[in-house]
Amino acid sequence: MERVIELIIDEENEISGIEAISVVENPAIEEDFIALKKLSVELAEVDAEKRILMGAALIPDKKILRRSEDEDYYIYFSQETVRKAAELFLMRGRQNNSTLEHNEILQGMSVVESWIVEDLKHDKSKKYGFDVPVGTWMVSMKVNNDDVWQSVKAGDLKGFSIEGFFADNTERPKEQIKEEVEAEELLSEIYDELEAAEYNLSTYNDYPRGVYETARKVLRWVDNNGWGSCGTPIGKRRASQLASRSRLTVTTIKRMRSYLLRHKGDLQYSTSYEDGCGKLMYDAWGGSAGLRWAESKLKELGEIEAAEIGPKGGVKGSPKAPASDTPNKNPKGKGTAKGDASGKTGAKVSEKDRAALKKKADEFNDRYKEKLGYGVTVGMLASVFQRGLGAFNTSHSPKVKSASQWAHARVNAFMYLVKNGRPENSKYTTDYDLLPSKHPKSTDA
Repeated sequence: MERVIELIIDEENEISGIEAISVVENPAIEEDFIALKKLSVELAEVDAEKRILMGAALIPDKKILRRSEDEDYYIYFSQETVRKAAELFLMRGRQNNSTLEHNEILQGMSVVESWIVEDLKHDKSKKYGFDVPVGTWMVSMKVNNDDVWQSVKAGDLKGFSIEGFFADNTERPKEQIKEEVEAEELLSEIYDELEAAEYNLSTYNDYPRGVYETARKVLRWVDNNGWGSCGTPIGKRRASQLASRSRLTVTTIKRMRSYLLRHKGDLQYSTSYEDGCGKLMYDAWGGSAGLRWAESKLKELGEIEAAEIGPKGGVKGSPKAPASDTPNKNPKGKGTAKGDASGKTGAKVSEKDRAALKKKADEFNDRYKEKLGYGVTVGMLASVFQRGLGAFNTSHSPKVKSASQWAHARVNAFMYLVKNGRPENSKYTTDYDLLPSKHPKSTDA
């Protein structure tokens, strides 16, 4: 007998609800969005591309298959939960929270329309060819992100998928579920720090005074008033780390940036520590100064792209690298980045970089190897890395400052290819020969 679980929103839990809307290739609710290019209005017809995507974010009472190590089961959302989720999404200011395939935080994406289908015959969704039931949460999203729009036009992204936190409506106490999730997150973070110490990976505490003073302000307030129902163990730990100027791993800095980006909207309805949990927990993670530092540090390390926002809110395109057969006039990687982009050997991989590659391989295999039926090896990633080192001397983006940074970016692109079965950039085909033999694009397949 199949197991079906209703997911609900626990309004007493500050983190319950939808955090972001992700654009994905395979939406779990099986409803593709449509790209609105020509939109008729009462007084004029707009011919230019408006870059608006319309689609279903949540469909009530639709069973969605989920797999775990123990069993396969189905989840669903009632009409009441769908409506509540849509309302909280807007009330908490999450309109600009968007991700790509639930992995990469996106800029230049905004929900500009949100509604619940109430009339099958006259609803706007019907006009654009949707056949969804009453109670469906529909959204229209403005896309000022050139890369996302090109992926939509190419057919690589086909629908919306929500991400957030829900409780299940079973006999298991909701508090127990919350505690299990929090414990798993805390253990993951502690594991990252132990691994950084074991492999002598870099950690950082060069955040400015505004970051640690903000965290200290939170802890002084908590000493007098307590945390109340606010915060998870991770959030409380973050405040203590920042207040004491502890060294943070790159993974922790990424978590810090992700949290602060996702929860910026909380400051619209929580303007003081007495006014709910939003402002208190935002500052516990370093506040606005923490977000600025985290983004700056990750850009410096080559972990995120240094995107620029244009005057209309879109992401400016990065300067193009020269053609692949153009010699680099200033080969900063000379010596360590010798070789070219086609070989598997010839460039030296430092102990520090090899340790980072081992960490990436271990994390990837823990998360995806069983599901995919194949994983990655350190040797495989090292070969990709070596090609990246060699390629740096031939051609690279002007924003990339080191051969190692360029090589790690290539490794990240390779891991995306392994996980998703296709490259994020359709032009990236040069490492297919290094893919696991069972991968659909492997040259050995």
